[in-house]
Amino acid sequence: MLFGGFLQTRLTAYYSSKGKHILEDAGKIAMEAIQNIQTVMQLTKESYFYNEYCEILNTIHRSSITRAHILSILFSITSAVVYFSTAAFISIGTFLVDRDTVTFEDMFLVLNAVVLAARTIGRELTLFPDYGRATEAATNIFTLLNQKLSIDNESKTGGEIVCEHFNGQIDFDHMYFNYPNRSESTVLKNFKLHMKSEQKIALVGTSGCGKSTTIQLIERFYGVNMGRLLIDSKDIRSLNLQSYRSQIAVVSQQPVLFDISIRENIAYGDNSRTDISLNEIIQVAKDANIHDFIQLLPNVSDYFFCYDKESIIFL
Repeated sequence: MLFGGFLQTRLTAYYSSKGKHILEDAGKIAMEAIQNIQTVMQLTKESYFYNEYCEILNTIHRSSITRAHILSILFSITSAVVYFSTAAFISIGTFLVDRDTVTFEDMFLVLNAVVLAARTIGRELTLFPDYGRATEAATNIFTLLNQKLSIDNESKTGGEIVCEHFNGQIDFDHMYFNYPNRSESTVLKNFKLHMKSEQKIALVGTSGCGKSTTIQLIERFYGVNMGRLLIDSKDIRSLNLQSYRSQIAVVSQQPVLFDISIRENIAYGDNSRTDISLNEIIQVAKDANIHDFIQLLPNVSDYFFCYDKESIIFL
């Protein structure tokens, strides 16, 4: 019984961990398709993403069927042991009573003790699958809490070199990189690229080839596994993170706005201070060629009006 319960716990934890990664992949596909729904519709790729999503769900469906069969068999065995052991004990007990080896009272006393213990253990064994799921969930929580960040985004003292002026020269020097949660898949392998100051570079490739990864490495959202990333001939790991990030900016294909005023959305780009004047906000808007557009919006002449972000994005 205990061995069967142990197997149920281990199998539940194993299938929970396996299903978690599969569901993450399915969620990633669904999220990408929804976030870029206009592009998906324009390219008529609805069926493609639907089939990809269903294929991943079918994988976990097949795994769930196998899991259900195995756990059902183990549960049946552990539950049946209680009744088989009771029948066996009664048979042995009556044999011993018939031989006058033990008295009927002693046999009946031991029988009740064994049956009570077996039923108690049987009830506890029904909770073993829940124990396995709880163990898996607790492991994930403590792994997250005990994780030490290799890059501290809040640090203002990390890195010896303060980047006062970023010229724009970037060098990828024989770089290798894989994401921490996908260590088996190498995204960048012996990657080499030299970007001159004020040079325009276009990264072209299939999905998953490392285009976005390259930008994330430049922003230092991740650290390199092997090789070096040089910023103005200095290793990016030697630069003060806050100082370096204040010199760069990223304009994404899909704009991201917060549910705050236009003024606050613009000011959000400078986290080093809180006393940004309205004149600075207007000047930045003019430099970005959006001041005239903002002035065309109703009730927004002072930059303090809160608009629905989706309405502004699609105007």
